[in-house]
Amino acid sequence: LKNIYTMGINRALTGPIARGDIVTVKNHLRLIQRKLPHYLPFYVEMGKMTIRIARRKGTLGISRCNTFKKMFNYEYCFNRISRRRKNNGR
Repeated sequence: LKNIYTMGINRALTGPIARGDIVTVKNHLRLIQRKLPHYLPFYVEMGKMTIRIARRKGTLGISRCNTFKKMFNYEYCFNRISRRRKNNGR
């Protein structure tokens, strides 16, 4: 939090979305879907907010921004969980 106060939120932002690291975020989503599905809505909403900050910071290009937006589509995330549960007999 200190960096947010001293540098501002845009400059202080780090992490896979700020870097445009699609693979890491996909892995996060898969793990959360499998192990902690009740946290998925929180992760998705925080991801959407982080996309906006990364765009303002200038570290996230439009192509990767659009990819992240598709990944964080709430319906998409939960449809994948529903299909997986049906396929696994859950």
